[in-house]
Amino acid sequence: MEQLRVLIIDDHPIINEGLPVLLECYPDIMVVGVAGDAEEGLAKIRQLKPECVIIDLTLPKMGGIEAIRLYLHEKPDLSIVVYTGHKEESLVCQALQAGARAFVFKGAPVASVVSAIREVHRGGYWLSRELTPSVLKRYLSQHGREIEEFAEYHNLSPREKQVFMLLAKGKSPREVSEALFISTKTVSKHQSAIKEKLKVKNVAEMAIYAMRIGLGSTCDV
Repeated sequence: MEQLRVLIIDDHPIINEGLPVLLECYPDIMVVGVAGDAEEGLAKIRQLKPECVIIDLTLPKMGGIEAIRLYLHEKPDLSIVVYTGHKEESLVCQALQAGARAFVFKGAPVASVVSAIREVHRGGYWLSRELTPSVLKRYLSQHGREIEEFAEYHNLSPREKQVFMLLAKGKSPREVSEALFISTKTVSKHQSAIKEKLKVKNVAEMAIYAMRIGLGSTCDV
């Protein structure tokens, strides 16, 4: 039987240690690895080549929604299953707009996670029963409508996106350099490039930009 290669990205050890054990009971699913943050997740996507990623929305350094965008830029055919405790419908729509195709609440039976993995692999969508059908309808009605005003954001490099999100959160250049293990001089270079590409003048405008393209609610996670 062909197995679906799955990567789990969550900063809670109990998920990264327990969920693979539960998924081992399903012969068509193989957990190829786990990661504790978005950056480690990207490295493992490149190394382990999973077909599906199970990701939380609350991650260190970079929020899950931004990570989804980054991963699909890296691997467009990747299937994304959001596995989280956040139940706000606005977050669901943001995650779907970013490219996720399934939304499973933590606490759901493992069979729900498996159903989500299988459905997105077939090209479909899967939402926890607690979510009303209007959520998916609202997303599908907006899907594919790229707002040209914010198209510049997609031209940022992965590192520039990381710097952008941290600066938009209110982090100082020194804090950004420490978080990303780069020099403050490098942060300054990225900041200048970001301002030019996004046509913003300062950090305050970066924060407003992040809010307007739907990243503001993930800036503090």
